[in-house]
Amino acid sequence: MKKIRHTEENNWTKLIQKIRSSFGDDSLYFTISPFKKHKPLLQTYPVGTFAHDNIEHLESWCDIMNGKLQSGNIDAIAVIVRVFLPEKVVVDGKIGKIEIPKKDLYHFFISKDNILLFNETETYEAQNTDAFTGAQIQHESGIVYRSSEELYKNITNETI
Repeated sequence: MKKIRHTEENNWTKLIQKIRSSFGDDSLYFTISPFKKHKPLLQTYPVGTFAHDNIEHLESWCDIMNGKLQSGNIDAIAVIVRVFLPEKVVVDGKIGKIEIPKKDLYHFFISKDNILLFNETETYEAQNTDAFTGAQIQHESGIVYRSSEELYKNITNETI
């Protein structure tokens, strides 16, 4: 895990803008979840999900969450980025076998002062562990767990 200190020029909202610029809004799906005391705040602040159909609201939602983060109403924000790929995988659905897009998945965590970036192993563990119970969750078909450390280096051209 790598830690990046927030600055005016280097912060999580700008990171999200760079991700959008790099991949294009049509291939992205963001899941953003606020936390307090290491637990998701699902009752108070529901998880925000943003894709091509509502991504125009992402920036203002992030501004609101950033205000709550800076005021101490929330302690952290988990950001999961799925990048939909052209390749398909076949999975068992409710009505039989269906094709779904393969996805690269990146995970990072935001605190008041830092952006925490995860390598591939840490991303896999974070995404396949139940946040409430700590139990292992079954690996989702078609997901390739990626390093947000590498993503950060590639889209910012910075060494970490």
